[in-house]
Amino acid sequence: MGASEFDRVAARRHLELAQAGLRALDTTASTAGSVPTPSVIRGLVAGALNELDGAVRLLSEPAEIGRIGCRFCGRMIMPAASLCGFCWRVLNPATLG
Repeated sequence: MGASEFDRVAARRHLELAQAGLRALDTTASTAGSVPTPSVIRGLVAGALNELDGAVRLLSEPAEIGRIGCRFCGRMIMPAASLCGFCWRVLNPATLG
């Protein structure tokens, strides 16, 4: 059991994006004279959580499960996916590549 090297690299990318999202939240929250709206805060938190979920998923799934790149955004998804969990594009056999 354990993540493949490719999964570790992809998980690291998820963690870096989550880190960037949290830094953006910190910058938004600490900007003098500016109060971030709840929707801005929710958006930044949701983005960071999504990336953390992706990293956890990559590191906890067996490495034998193959993934393919989404034709639209290039992120790694399950071959049987009918919807990309990253760019939310609808996938069908004609769009898988």
